[in-house]
Amino acid sequence: MKAVFKLFWHICLMRQSPEHVPTQPWFVSLVIITNIVASIALAITLGGADTTLTAATSIIVSQSATAVLVWLACTLREVPHRFTAAITAIFGCDLIVTAIFALILPITELLNPALNAYTYLGFVLWSMWVVGFILKSVLNVHLVLAIIIAFAMVLLSTSVGQLAIGS
Repeated sequence: MKAVFKLFWHICLMRQSPEHVPTQPWFVSLVIITNIVASIALAITLGGADTTLTAATSIIVSQSATAVLVWLACTLREVPHRFTAAITAIFGCDLIVTAIFALILPITELLNPALNAYTYLGFVLWSMWVVGFILKSVLNVHLVLAIIIAFAMVLLSTSVGQLAIGS
């Protein structure tokens, strides 16, 4: 497990491409389920959701939309065989970014609650940068274009997730 964490961490730091991510179905399922559970736990902790069901619905719909958009991008670029590694890398790295955010947020809350918005913004930007880095490798596009695609995917996925809960 340490090797898997190290792999995702190196992808988060843009030191390794996602092509080395394991793509066995059990592993992909484990990463996706763990990411969903961690995201729901963080959403409930932050108090942004009225209920657990609302948080779960929004996150599952948003992550499903992300998966569909990544699949669509891979299909349009004629690299559908890279989809599994891409989505596993995206959700695995998101899990790490989410965990680090959850650990740092209480510290910023103690130091200066006004820092929370900047901390959140920093992690959102880092997350989009990582997704852009993954898409760069998967889609064979320039990093700037990949980050723009990542931004559009995050925006669309989040919007779909919010629509699912009526926000």
